[in-house]
Amino acid sequence: MPTELRKTGIEIIGDVPWGTHFCQFYQTKQDLLDILVPYIRNGLESNEFCMWVTADNLDECEAEEALRAVIPDLDRYVDRGALVILPYTEWYLDDGEFDRYKVLDSWVEKLNQTLAAGFDGARVTGDTMWLEKSHWKDFTEYEESINSVIAGQPLLVLCTYSLDKCGASEVADVVANHEFAMIKQSGEWTVIESSAIKQVKQALQAALDDLESRTKELEWLNSELNEANRKLEVKNEKLSTIEQELRSEIEERKQVEQELQRQKDLLVTVASNTETHLVYLDRDFNFIWMNPAYMKASGRTLEEFIGHNYFEFYPHEENQAIFERVSRYRDSF
Repeated sequence: MPTELRKTGIEIIGDVPWGTHFCQFYQTKQDLLDILVPYIRNGLESNEFCMWVTADNLDECEAEEALRAVIPDLDRYVDRGALVILPYTEWYLDDGEFDRYKVLDSWVEKLNQTLAAGFDGARVTGDTMWLEKSHWKDFTEYEESINSVIAGQPLLVLCTYSLDKCGASEVADVVANHEFAMIKQSGEWTVIESSAIKQVKQALQAALDDLESRTKELEWLNSELNEANRKLEVKNEKLSTIEQELRSEIEERKQVEQELQRQKDLLVTVASNTETHLVYLDRDFNFIWMNPAYMKASGRTLEEFIGHNYFEFYPHEENQAIFERVSRYRDSF
């Protein structure tokens, strides 16, 4: 939401934020030019699209002439599409009728075109000299609607009203629908603020500031979440690598076990079919296995040997001592 201040070019006002909707009460053509010429000039110099909607009391030719007097290179802005001056019949009326919804939609569409064209925003002004009493109710509702349409948008709207066409009731309506109004008193411009509009805009700005704060907080949380996801992805990649290494190691061990089993089966087959007497003992010289030739020669079965020590069947102190020395020597490595 744009909240930066923009130069209005109007000394009594100074800078205002985007989304400001204000008005001018005037009595003479010069009153209009005193306010609108610097207002439009500052918009052009600030890279803003400017639109001036005129009425019969000051037509588009007079408006252009007044601008050329202070902006010698005005054609440069016109050629770029930064300035449009047109009569009220081309903007406010459709076949002679005022349709406030259509006009509001036109402002939104124009703003979108403005931003797409590379301008920072838009400032517009429209004169209401053309208004008849039959238009007043609809136009008042239109002015009220503008406040919500332009709130927080890169748009400045200055409406101008002739005091000759406004009674006390109309003046009250106009002031109520604008953030502030300019009026000339004793030859000096003064500002009348609308307290209701001011309070609404302050509340709206507070809501916008809160939304911006929450948005920044959400962006921070998203950033933290993205960082956590990145770290998790790194950990998952490491875990995946470890899992692949473990699977590879398991597969290697499986292959080794299969090879050992194959060799064992081969050894058992060879040992079982040889006439040589073969016996396998554990470290304590207990029987583990013997081949058929050994069992045949000993006259005992495998079950008779298993669970017994070699020297139970073949006691020999000298051989036992030799076996034990060899076993201790082997264990020392």
